[in-house]
Amino acid sequence: MRITKRESLRGIAGIKASKKIANNTYRVEYENGNVATRLHFTDIITVNKYEDIILNSGGWKSLTTKARINEFTPFTIYQKNHVWYVSTSVGTYDFYDGMTFDFSGCLISEDRTVDLEKLSELKKAIKKFCNLLDNLESIPQPSGGDCWNCHLKSGEGESMGDVFKSVEHLQNHIEEGYIHGSLLVNALLDSGYRREQVGLFYHLNDRSIFKRSLRKYLIKKLV
Repeated sequence: MRITKRESLRGIAGIKASKKIANNTYRVEYENGNVATRLHFTDIITVNKYEDIILNSGGWKSLTTKARINEFTPFTIYQKNHVWYVSTSVGTYDFYDGMTFDFSGCLISEDRTVDLEKLSELKKAIKKFCNLLDNLESIPQPSGGDCWNCHLKSGEGESMGDVFKSVEHLQNHIEEGYIHGSLLVNALLDSGYRREQVGLFYHLNDRSIFKRSLRKYLIKKLV
């Protein structure tokens, strides 16, 4: 999805200067002295006046987010079993949004470790949830009765859940076994399929595509 600079910076106050540095990516200088690398609608890298480096995926742990952080910081992000790790000259840390490093690569915010046992349980729950599609008489289509966080969209086409960086509704869907059309379509679009392809998949009744996209989407949002 192509985002213009005007769209990316809309509603952001205190901007001193900005310029495009890569596809959908901008270098933004703020009046408070912060300098950010902004991808789409998220400052994924922020360097403050103390030269601390703050990382933030904005909830989108995508290949592009990872590539931009690797390109525009002295750090390396890599993924193993759906978990992101940040490697610096000082050490390797589990990634989380808002983690902060000093200029030498030392983590100065708290060190958080991913609970791998809990992660395994979550992935099993996601797989079980996606398999519920096999038992449905038909694949649910989007309707006004769906979860509003999934169904309602912003002017930029983001779901309300994404706008407010909320994933609690997704966790509730898994716990309740609630598969609905808006969730499925969001998963397909997030996988890179076009809307006309989504209609074709419904026509073909190919549940494997829906299950694969839904599993990928939920892991991306919840892990």
